[in-house]
Amino acid sequence: TISVINTQSGSRTRTFVIPGAYSINGTGYDSAVLSASGQWLALRRLGQSATETTIAIVDTQAGKLIRTIPLNGEYTLDAISPGGNALYLLQKLNDTPGHYYVRVYDVSGNTLVQSPIVDKTALNPNGDPNMTGVGLARQVSNGGTFAYTLYIDTRHNIAFVHELPLNDQINPPIARCIDLPVGKSADLLKYYTLALSADGGTLYAANGALGVVSSISITNGNPLGIFNDKIVKTTHFNPGNASTSNGDQGRMLYNGSALSSDQKTLYFAGIKGIWMVNTSDLSMRGHYLTRQAFTGVALSGDNQTLYAVDPANGITLLSASTGQTQKVIQGPAHTPWGIEWITH
Repeated sequence: TISVINTQSGSRTRTFVIPGAYSINGTGYDSAVLSASGQWLALRRLGQSATETTIAIVDTQAGKLIRTIPLNGEYTLDAISPGGNALYLLQKLNDTPGHYYVRVYDVSGNTLVQSPIVDKTALNPNGDPNMTGVGLARQVSNGGTFAYTLYIDTRHNIAFVHELPLNDQINPPIARCIDLPVGKSADLLKYYTLALSADGGTLYAANGALGVVSSISITNGNPLGIFNDKIVKTTHFNPGNASTSNGDQGRMLYNGSALSSDQKTLYFAGIKGIWMVNTSDLSMRGHYLTRQAFTGVALSGDNQTLYAVDPANGITLLSASTGQTQKVIQGPAHTPWGIEWITH
């Protein structure tokens, strides 16, 4: 059963049923992806073996199943284009743990494009299609035409942003990887966060455990513009005694950073507390609630209130300008992990 709900009113606009066992629950985007407009929903069938994958394409506005796609091999979902014509997949490989291909399925042509999507820039001159790592955070451009995903590979101590134009016209599919700064401990990579400016021109990759913030200039228009995208500034700061305890091992951030509406300030969570930097020069402005651990942050529309999420203690509301705690909300979610959006 699929229900479409108005997030402003909470009312249910339509409900319909498709055959098969599907769920929107799962890690990252593995089991379900939605187009930017909310019209096209792709779902991965539950309970299948590693030798087969079935994907359902749903039109949520019409309230019906458009296509069922059977594939040989193990695939997970990655993204879907604005018009629902291109479905982007991760094909798991059996050669080395964590290896996969990025593939695209032509929905209207009912065909899996033969060649994997490859970054053929100077970082990958041989065009090796193999990718490694786990998707940690994602931002999508206005209109849903670009997906920017921050990946980490703790086995090799690597972090990078994967830029993927989400084209309805599949000719040819392209991608770009931009490497991010790392430190001595791969365990700290999971504290990386990703934020996108309102004009779609800058990405901010920040890691409060490593003590590093980078701004990436991006081209939000011509897909070929991704090959001109690059890190334009990186600053380092003292993160304090940054090490993960046993209690932190399972802690992952969800929407771990937020930009003020005037785009002048970036807030992000670290091992402890919330960091605040100026976006103009990436200089440090402050460090709030330095003894508390958070998994996500969000900012009110008037830039006055920060919402800091802790699964154990609830959601802390604090002044964005001073860091002074205002109150703590416990419920209705018993163990909140992150905030998707704020309606005011």
